[in-house]
Amino acid sequence: MADVLQFPAPPSDAAARTSALDTKASWIVEAPAGSGKTGLLMQRYLKLLTEDGVVQPEEVLAITFTRKATAELRARILTELEKAHHETPLLDQNSTFERATREFATAVLARDAALGWELIENPQRLRVRTIDSVCAEIASTLPLLSGSGGSRTPVEDAEPLYRLAARRTLMQLGGSDAALHTALRTILLHRDGSLSDCETLLARMLAAREQWGELIPLDRELLDDAALDREVRPRLESALENIVCAGLTRATKAMPAGLLQELASLAARLGMQPGYNDGASPISFCAGLEGPPETKAEHLDHWVALVHLLLTQKDWRKSRGITDRNLGFMLPKYEKEQLVQLIESIQNDRLLDALHALRALPPARYPDGQWEVAKALFRLLLHALAELKVLFAERGECDFAELALAAREALRADDGPADLAGSSGATLRHLLVDEMQDTSSSQYELIELLTRSWDGHSQTLFLVGDPKQSIYLFRQARVERFMRTMQEASLGDVPVGVLRLTSNFRSQATLVEDFNGAFSRIFPGADATLSSEAIDVPFVAATAVRQKTTSEGIVWHTAMLGEEIESAPTNNPRNDHALLEARRIRQIVEHWQQKPLPEGRTQPWRIAVLARARRHLAPIVAEFQRNEAAHPPIPFRAVKVEALDERPEVLDALALTRALLHPADRVAWLAVLHAPWCGLGIADLLALTGEGSSPASSDTIPALIESSESYLSNEGRALLTRAWPILRTALGESGRGDIAVRIERTWRSLGGDVLLQPEQRTNVQHFFALLRELEQPGGWIDLRALKTRLEKLFAEPASGEVAVELMTIHTAKGLEWDVVIVPALEKRGQTSRSDLLNWLELDGDDVTGPSIVLAPIYGKGSDPDELYKWLNHIRNAREEAERKRLYYVACTRAREELHLFATCERTSKGEIKPPIGTLLYSCWPAAQKHFDAWLEAPPSNLEGQLKQSLGEDESAEGIVPTATPGTPQISGPPLIHRLPLTFNPLQRFAEAAEHRLPYLSASALRQTPNFERPEGSFAVRAFGNVVHRFLQVLATRLTSGTTADQLLAELGSWEPRLLASLRGEGLAPALCQREASRALQALVQTLSDDIGRWILMPQPTAVSERAFTFAAAESPTLRVDRTFPGGTAPLSVGSEALWIVDFKTTEQGSRSAERFAEDERAKYSPQMESYAAVCRLLTDADRQIMLGLYYPLIPRLIHWPT
Repeated sequence: MADVLQFPAPPSDAAARTSALDTKASWIVEAPAGSGKTGLLMQRYLKLLTEDGVVQPEEVLAITFTRKATAELRARILTELEKAHHETPLLDQNSTFERATREFATAVLARDAALGWELIENPQRLRVRTIDSVCAEIASTLPLLSGSGGSRTPVEDAEPLYRLAARRTLMQLGGSDAALHTALRTILLHRDGSLSDCETLLARMLAAREQWGELIPLDRELLDDAALDREVRPRLESALENIVCAGLTRATKAMPAGLLQELASLAARLGMQPGYNDGASPISFCAGLEGPPETKAEHLDHWVALVHLLLTQKDWRKSRGITDRNLGFMLPKYEKEQLVQLIESIQNDRLLDALHALRALPPARYPDGQWEVAKALFRLLLHALAELKVLFAERGECDFAELALAAREALRADDGPADLAGSSGATLRHLLVDEMQDTSSSQYELIELLTRSWDGHSQTLFLVGDPKQSIYLFRQARVERFMRTMQEASLGDVPVGVLRLTSNFRSQATLVEDFNGAFSRIFPGADATLSSEAIDVPFVAATAVRQKTTSEGIVWHTAMLGEEIESAPTNNPRNDHALLEARRIRQIVEHWQQKPLPEGRTQPWRIAVLARARRHLAPIVAEFQRNEAAHPPIPFRAVKVEALDERPEVLDALALTRALLHPADRVAWLAVLHAPWCGLGIADLLALTGEGSSPASSDTIPALIESSESYLSNEGRALLTRAWPILRTALGESGRGDIAVRIERTWRSLGGDVLLQPEQRTNVQHFFALLRELEQPGGWIDLRALKTRLEKLFAEPASGEVAVELMTIHTAKGLEWDVVIVPALEKRGQTSRSDLLNWLELDGDDVTGPSIVLAPIYGKGSDPDELYKWLNHIRNAREEAERKRLYYVACTRAREELHLFATCERTSKGEIKPPIGTLLYSCWPAAQKHFDAWLEAPPSNLEGQLKQSLGEDESAEGIVPTATPGTPQISGPPLIHRLPLTFNPLQRFAEAAEHRLPYLSASALRQTPNFERPEGSFAVRAFGNVVHRFLQVLATRLTSGTTADQLLAELGSWEPRLLASLRGEGLAPALCQREASRALQALVQTLSDDIGRWILMPQPTAVSERAFTFAAAESPTLRVDRTFPGGTAPLSVGSEALWIVDFKTTEQGSRSAERFAEDERAKYSPQMESYAAVCRLLTDADRQIMLGLYYPLIPRLIHWPT
């Protein structure tokens, strides 16, 4: 059997690939972009299944971090197994890699047949999982060890739960817990008393609790002031001291030998000089200190004073700038000469960086004010975590972080891994982990716990990643852990060999050559010193496997801002640049669309536009949609680019929802009337709201329509005549049935779906699905939660053949295209936000070990203190390092050609500098030479710049000439997008009824009595069905001789039965527990209520759930909840009246008792009268019939005579 991953010509890293398939050893593999790591993972996974020690396929586990990666790896493994199973013949052109893979797959099937695995029939036995699903399995398999309490349903978006837990915590202000009240008061005062601000910050902390949950003290015994001051504060200050000492050590090592003593002696003399203008001297601390400072935290002030002598804010001090005013003290002339000479002799870049870092070091002692706020935060976070756990238990839900925490808790137990193996039926022997560079500290711990006590040979670990593709810092990805694992050649208990792949199978040779040149300028070399403070990963040159296919690899398109032509498309220079850049991108796409395909290729060229942020793609979307004779629209697919709440069709549906839920919402109603299904213009809307006989801002739009319709234009009245009856009917149905069903029915009746494309209709269906998900019992929807969820959902990408894909760089990770275009390198992405607690985890060294630095958020309206500033400085440095890696990911998606667009703006001195915090700034060492031409001969207009950057002649065609002022350049959409006046919304329903297939009507089918209730949402109906069912059970038990008191004593054990019944109704598990408790409450209150007992008491002719079925096919089956004889008043016994009682699970809410009775009787009187009419046919015509509605949750009986 072939053991080596082979290619047409042996790659430069063939030895490393051979070692990677040694299944008797554990490895960590650095696999850069295009190195074929997925194929290597697949081959090792298949080969592991053939090992003699593997008895069950579940003993081999491959972990990925995204569902997309999981699906890709699983699909490739299954495809190879199926090819081997069907004996698909290999062709001559198949590579040796494919032949080796076939051998592995064939060997797996042979072992499958010998051991009866049946993998083809049971592919789920192949354990290729996301890390979230692994955590869920561990938590559910070991509920006692994990503390999870059993299976819970993870929710994709737990933001509402975080907010509710935060709100519950803040509501404890003024409560019985004095310590919590004090903590809340401290935090609120610190944040200027803003409850909403504190709720948002606390909710964000709960979402990130997996990252900080084990970094701060959350044990109640440690949360009293004495314990915090005695145990926690010294630990934090020790970490600060280590950081300071490390910074001083770096400065000492960078300082030329002997010069530190000379500098200290000079500072000792200068420290005695008076301050400038009688002020305090900034180096007075040095007075008389002849000896050099040591690398101790207590010497930090001495070091800072010395740095003041050497540096300005940005660079070394220059001779002309060394003045009394700049230094802050009176400098003798003879001492100035010595200082100038010293600075000139000491200068080097390494020392400059070290001294800048030294000046930014945090204080070695935790500030007292910060500490008081930190202690309050510890107590607050502990209570918020408890509230969140209570919420999870109440709803039977959790988030993925909870599963991860529970999994680690279970595995920490001494017998955790053994119990897991016993419960799952298979011992984990081999673990493969993909994208290891994006692993957080908590995920590293999970892997270490899973592989505890492994020997690395009979039980192996295989880690694959590329530190240059670590772009998830916002998820606390610890790329430095990957680098340290490679340095130490071990992970936890498992020794691992280190392998580096260098072959690039993706990009053609010209691109690889350009990549090597560019990335070697941006990233440090392989011998770079690793620091956990600001991680800048090294770059190793790649070797191209593919031959050159074009002479162009990376193509730069540069421009300068602010040098527009007079007839610029707009008067905004940035908009002009974005517009012309988008047009050039269109030209590149059109060029590649016309480019011939290579021989043997049938698929069109694949092109992608990748941007750092979604908003950077907006001009390109507009350009691709432009429809002109010479430039038809370019079909494109925008993947996770447009949020649902940005789509017009969804905004229209949202406006309809708001209008029907809140009739007084004027803005929503105006949007509904302006939407395509009605299409009133601005003039008509103004006439409707402002030209009536007595316009008032308090008038609702529905009221204005009734009173002011005559003020509209003829066309406006015609449009309103078509839409208003449907809207008025929908308003009249308020409170009846599912909200989502009512809104969707109204939307379709108005014709909301008529003008939409398939993907637009899908977007609206996603909206309605979200409505159904968020609908609460009682028929209400939290509109704020709806808006938040819409922001996180993305519009459906276009279906069918497309020429270009548009997406963010993060979304593009793991994908590839022939041509990649990266626009707007000069634009910034999303800015970092302030958290309630700012923390930083540092690896430390072998002596000090890992350390934590944290600081609470600064007070609202005040400036951050030194510790918070230092933490932000380190975070900014890490973000800058990650931007380099983001640029690397964007570039390495390209197979044939890469186009980079960047714009700079001249400084007041005429210099060209990239904006800080941008991809252009990060790649400036590689990009700068492409801007040098603008320093020598800057062009006079924007269009010329673009043409020059493309090597085009000024007269070349391609870029559309800019229009003269006042001339629209791009034809826009119609001012009003609406259905034609001739559209009849009811006609299509009538036509559909005419073409309906000849099925029997529902009324003609055989009906069987059931407990389905017609009113309310699905959850409300399910709850009502269960309550009715168990009320009948109570009546039956009472009839059999069980007393009401006996039943009350027994009801406490009925909750599991209620829970099972609710699940049987199809209710979501998250709601079952809560609804079971409410159902039990309804039963208890019914038996505790005198009238409830009277209704259910056993009587000879009493019947529960009595059904009447009529002979006429069109007549429905009627079901009466409870009929029994009695007197004409409640609680009376007799036979002069027949009582017909219907059970209702509605609650009174905020309505008065009188209003509630009036509303309920008006709603249900026709239904009850129909019951009475049927019963009268079966009883004495003169007998009094009493009608009643009984509400177990109140409890209350509303009754009246028929």
